[in-house]
Amino acid sequence: MSKMKASAFIQKLKDVALNYKTLYVMGCFGAPMNSKNKERYTHNNEYNMRASRTKMIRASTDDTFGFDCVCLIKGILWGWNGDKSKVYGGAGYGINGVPDIGADGMIKVCSGVSTTGWANMIPGEAVWCSGHIGVYIGDGLAVECTPAFKNKVQITAVRNIGAKSGYSSRKWTKHGRLPYIDYDIQVTGIPSTEGDSDEKYIHDSLMALIGNEIGVCALMGSLYHESGLISNNMENAYENKPAKTGGVGYNDVTYTAAVDSGAYTGFINDGVGYGWAQWTYHSRKKGLLDTAKKMGKSIADKEVQMTWLKGELTTSFKSSVLTPLQSATNIRAASDIVVRKFENPANQSEEMLAKRAATSQAYYAKYKGGASTPSTPANPSSPTKPVKVDVAKKKDSKLAGSYRVNASVGLHLRTGIGKTSLQVMKNGSIVQNYGYYNVSSDGTIWLYVVAPNGQVGYCSKNYLQRV
Repeated sequence: MSKMKASAFIQKLKDVALNYKTLYVMGCFGAPMNSKNKERYTHNNEYNMRASRTKMIRASTDDTFGFDCVCLIKGILWGWNGDKSKVYGGAGYGINGVPDIGADGMIKVCSGVSTTGWANMIPGEAVWCSGHIGVYIGDGLAVECTPAFKNKVQITAVRNIGAKSGYSSRKWTKHGRLPYIDYDIQVTGIPSTEGDSDEKYIHDSLMALIGNEIGVCALMGSLYHESGLISNNMENAYENKPAKTGGVGYNDVTYTAAVDSGAYTGFINDGVGYGWAQWTYHSRKKGLLDTAKKMGKSIADKEVQMTWLKGELTTSFKSSVLTPLQSATNIRAASDIVVRKFENPANQSEEMLAKRAATSQAYYAKYKGGASTPSTPANPSSPTKPVKVDVAKKKDSKLAGSYRVNASVGLHLRTGIGKTSLQVMKNGSIVQNYGYYNVSSDGTIWLYVVAPNGQVGYCSKNYLQRV
């Protein structure tokens, strides 16, 4: 059985959310709520047997269709078509190569599962948090079936990207590509300004201070990995975590409101990362809070956070971070400075450093225009002239992602197809591609990639393995 195309999958999800009466019914994959099905689903599990849920199910009209979160996905993939005369609304069971698995099981079979890169998701990807799953449909939105909000199949904002006016929002934990979907939708493959992300404001404000695109984008790449550039982002590990298990009992919105109002006084010393830079250390959080009070605005206000960010860069981090960024000539080197001397996260592995540098490189390509960016030698201290790299003439966002070098003797990174070698990357090195490539005369795809040291160039896809 051929896979369902992402475009058709998304259209069906939107159709269900917008054009059908639905109700959250645990274990239901699209059955119409006729008398027989009401009897079935009010006795099939403990959740539906709760008095409040039984009352809702029994009160629903027979043109209402029941779903739960993962059963919405399975139901559509099993052929649901809104047929009230069918027991399951036209869906089969366990057909089309799609097994009957739960939400937590479904995210485990997805590929490219990640906790970052939310603004770069491909429409049709699954979005997940413990015990719950939905589908990203583009434009910062997802379709999910949940008893929360409207108690039905509904369109909500992906808060990891940004809140949206008129939509309830949810912060998810992971996202990944479903194995049952053919991803036929093209995306930009680079960080975007979807939702309420403050990307453009951050870029322009930092450019006024730093005056060097490489330095600005190096800082932005790291900020993006910290918070998605969302100003009210509370550290994920603490969100909705009760105090008895080491949390503070808030989410992004309620934490911000409680701090702003004075109802919560533990902001400075609670060790919870917050804001664009995920400020965590007590003195840095105190500085943010003091700035907000002085300006008479919320701790999540973008002007407050930019004022504090600039304040840090021009004082405590002037010599160690600001000055090097102002004169930076190499994305990877500048990105590493930000990570190690400004953010200082617990994870400073080579893989993490390469990912942040790749995002910084993507921002650079975005704000400079096109895929062609200046490339410098692996050792930025060498007084060698920058090398011109060919412009990529083709783009396919399906190619975008991380790749591992699969060549025992290493792989050349070149200025173009068969052209000058910039460096030899070791077997096992991780490179990043954003969909740009060229094709040789024999049909070989040469990907335009960002190497682990931040250098850009081309290498044959034949020696790269997707990770």
